[in-house]
Amino acid sequence: MKVRLLAGIGMFLLAVGILTIFFLTDGKLPEMLISQQQPEFEFGIPTATAPKEVGPTEVDEFLSEYNANYRRLWTNFEGSNWNASSNITAENTAARIVASQEMAEYVGSRRVIERLRMIRGRLDLTGLQDRQIEMAWQLAAHYPGTIAATVDKLIQTEAVLEDSLYSYEYKLTLDGQPSRTLTPNEIDELLLTSRDLKKRQAVWEVSKSVGPKLKDGLVEAQTLRNAVAREMGYSSFFGLEVADYGMTSQEMARLMDDVVAGIMPLYQQLHCWVKYELAARYGVEEVPKRIPAHWLGNRWGQEWPGIVEGVDLDGMFRDVQPQWII
Repeated sequence: MKVRLLAGIGMFLLAVGILTIFFLTDGKLPEMLISQQQPEFEFGIPTATAPKEVGPTEVDEFLSEYNANYRRLWTNFEGSNWNASSNITAENTAARIVASQEMAEYVGSRRVIERLRMIRGRLDLTGLQDRQIEMAWQLAAHYPGTIAATVDKLIQTEAVLEDSLYSYEYKLTLDGQPSRTLTPNEIDELLLTSRDLKKRQAVWEVSKSVGPKLKDGLVEAQTLRNAVAREMGYSSFFGLEVADYGMTSQEMARLMDDVVAGIMPLYQQLHCWVKYELAARYGVEEVPKRIPAHWLGNRWGQEWPGIVEGVDLDGMFRDVQPQWII
């Protein structure tokens, strides 16, 4: 009770003191007693004036400018990625890194992030504006300028990883034959057509030989990706990616569990039928419980081609121009 009484007396004396200062200074309180306002941002650029209410017009202007800048940067970014992936040279890799940095410096800039903070979640936004702002926020979360050094490291790590993957030489060595280099297309073709299980296993193992070279970089990329996502309030990089579906990571995990549970009865029947078909194809009398990875025509097991006659899609595209496909 004494503590409450003393606290009440203290609050009363504080109020009297502030009122006394107010009247002695002709109603002008000292600056130290006035809460500091945040600087205004005009398209994310800080100014010295007090903030004004951001209305629908300012939101439209920001999104218009953002979209124009993003289209320009995206075109250069994707073009550089294509060049670096299809023609792996030091020059193209350097150009890809520069284009990635330019994209990151804009979409993840402090100015853009501050502007998005001011308008994100407003109740007067249209549905389109709300989706655009949320997408801009997710893009910023991939490259937050608030931790620029981490973003730069991530960009360079990803570029080196991709170059290491696409420039890797797959060496196949079979008994009694000289070692030879396989292209990814040759690996896929051999796994699709060969009926020699020993050769298939050797080819499949060759397709995985790039893993050790990528391992350390992938671990580093995982750490960096989680860091940039968490900087913007996401639980992890996975949480950032599933946010694009309007879901949390927990919701996505539950959905995947439900999907697996729903298709499991059909999958088990297909799996059983396929392993017997493949065992017959390769002349294996004892059918295994699980399908060996090198039995399948896809090196990742993502699909099981060549088991039944597929649909001929080539005819759909034979007489059309590239623009039609796009």
